[in-house]
Amino acid sequence: MPVDMNALFRDHGITIELSGDRGTGVPFSRALLDQLDPADLNAKSRQRVVPGDMLTAVLKRDENGAFETDAAGRPKRTGGYLKLGAENALTLMIPRADEPGEFTRVPAGNTRYAAAALIRMERESRHEVAANARTHAEAMQAYEAALGRGERADEPQLRVAKHDPEQFKRFNGFITAAEAVISAEMGNPFATAEERRSELMASLSIRNEMRNTLTPEQVGLIAQAQSLKEQIARIAPDHPMAEQAIVAPYHGDGEALEEGVSKVTEAGAGRFRRGVMRGGPADGRVPLLMATFTRTEPGEVRVAMISPTERRQFEQLMSRHENEEIADSIRPRVEGIMGARMPGYTCAVRFFAHQGVDFMMINDLGGNFVYAAESASRTQDLDVERLNRVPTEADVPTQERIEELRAALATLTFDNGADVAFDYGDEPDEDVFEV
Repeated sequence: MPVDMNALFRDHGITIELSGDRGTGVPFSRALLDQLDPADLNAKSRQRVVPGDMLTAVLKRDENGAFETDAAGRPKRTGGYLKLGAENALTLMIPRADEPGEFTRVPAGNTRYAAAALIRMERESRHEVAANARTHAEAMQAYEAALGRGERADEPQLRVAKHDPEQFKRFNGFITAAEAVISAEMGNPFATAEERRSELMASLSIRNEMRNTLTPEQVGLIAQAQSLKEQIARIAPDHPMAEQAIVAPYHGDGEALEEGVSKVTEAGAGRFRRGVMRGGPADGRVPLLMATFTRTEPGEVRVAMISPTERRQFEQLMSRHENEEIADSIRPRVEGIMGARMPGYTCAVRFFAHQGVDFMMINDLGGNFVYAAESASRTQDLDVERLNRVPTEADVPTQERIEELRAALATLTFDNGADVAFDYGDEPDEDVFEV
């Protein structure tokens, strides 16, 4: 069926600004292309359109700022074509709900990070609408109570959110097209390792925003409740409010670790620093990645990014201490955690253990890293599914629940119900007094 280009822009277009000119853009996903006649689309656009592309129609002005008009006197629309993986002077224009006729500008030179911004903005607008509704409901209760007392009061007005969450549905095609760019670049034989790494990080940004559906306050309440449950579990494991930590924390003296990494450094096999760097899109994955092999806090793990020369020195020093069985158990954990956030992620893992220190070597598009922790802190069983689980609003505890957990923990610090041992820290008496 022939493609009606005007209908295509009307039904699937999003508001954009391209090099300062306003117009409409149609981002193409595989789902949209499957609805169209590709040969006719390519013929009319004079392009070979694939997922991750965009056709544009902008109202261009001449050097005097005037529009060129068609036979009907309307400003002409100039068609264009963009590869959304390229750097373009593209800006997404999001209609404002609180100020009709105004727009929020989202720079889209990097379309993948613009897609992440759209997901975040949609989530924030939903939360703002909900918060405004709660505030209005409370104000209406107070207003009606005042009227019931015979008092004069102004009826409260519902505050309009900055953006209407429904507006973002129009931009879903752009997000899907941006993901198509990532998939294409990951499979592009001409893309460098650095380019693929950049696309993986962009994918991580998008996935992080998709997974994050809660407000910072809600996330904080969940973390607070979880911490209290885990503290209760450490004192009274059988308590009904207890919940074991996914990875029980480890606190060692660190002496073996210091000695072990010093030997590696002295052998020219890597310069270790204390603590795994955090920040950016990858911030949230650091504790999860470390949990695949150690219960040590990420800030206490030693890490080194090693060069090819250092890798060979490391192999010379440690190859006889390699444990392939443990490496084979860790790799699915790493790929399970990273793959949930970066589709297509793969890595190579090697594991070494010597004199009380574990060394995990991971090689992926980010580079070749060696992580070190005390062997006593080694993670045995790991519930990756639970570690990967994304909290929802159903997991957000009420303030009353937080207070219940606090009260239970406070009570247990005095009496956790365990058997009382009168050993006084000594060996058992040999001559027990008998009555």
